[in-house]
Amino acid sequence: MGCDACLPIRTGYTVSFQKSNDVKKLEKYFKDISQNQWKTLGEDMFWMREDIFWDFMDYVHQHLDPRHVRAVEAKQRSPFETLPRMEPITVF
Repeated sequence: MGCDACLPIRTGYTVSFQKSNDVKKLEKYFKDISQNQWKTLGEDMFWMREDIFWDFMDYVHQHLDPRHVRAVEAKQRSPFETLPRMEPITVF
């Protein structure tokens, strides 16, 4: 057994956007972030590491409408597994 920081499984969040124009705005946000820290999951979803997620929250509240963004904690290797538990990003 080990601590969360030592385990090889990457934890993060799967994030879904209800407005397609919000996804386009994110291209600017993600362009400076290494691609091993996030990945696209289709046209309206992303997975991102936990540390990126908390910074991303600030971006959402400044540039998007947080009422149209949902998220759930998810492992990088199985980002869709927890989708049924997705909540509005304002809960975080």
